[in-house]
Amino acid sequence: MVYNDDPVVGPNDVRFETGNLLPTDVTDAMLVKKINAAYGDIQMAASRDLDDPFVSGTDVEYYPSKEKELIGAAMYALKAYGPEFQGKIKELRDEFETFLERLEKRASITIDVEESEELIERTSHKSWNYGDSEYNPPNRLLINTGSNIESQN
Repeated sequence: MVYNDDPVVGPNDVRFETGNLLPTDVTDAMLVKKINAAYGDIQMAASRDLDDPFVSGTDVEYYPSKEKELIGAAMYALKAYGPEFQGKIKELRDEFETFLERLEKRASITIDVEESEELIERTSHKSWNYGDSEYNPPNRLLINTGSNIESQN
């Protein structure tokens, strides 16, 4: 199952992001796995589930996360091919990790606000006849003199 079926990031994009350094034996299926790994990292950093992706037009994180998903996938793809790619891997890793840190910070700020709203204490509704419809509250406009009721003038 591919969680990020958005055509914004695909295997050819990953090849381009690596600077076309990947060997020709790297298949598209292998690159899709790298894309999914980067997508999972981004979703974890944002404290979101895999089936709750950022949405274009409503989430400000959508386009930056797609760009960083591509960078993360390129980094993961290059890691398997030896020390000659260490410079490019370090460059991609630094950019990807910086983005993940910013995303985690943003997610923790949102969570803190949501949790603080739950700390508001509430009391149940109180009234004279709450739960007892036969009890009538006293009328303070009238004076009870024992056998008859008079108005306060």
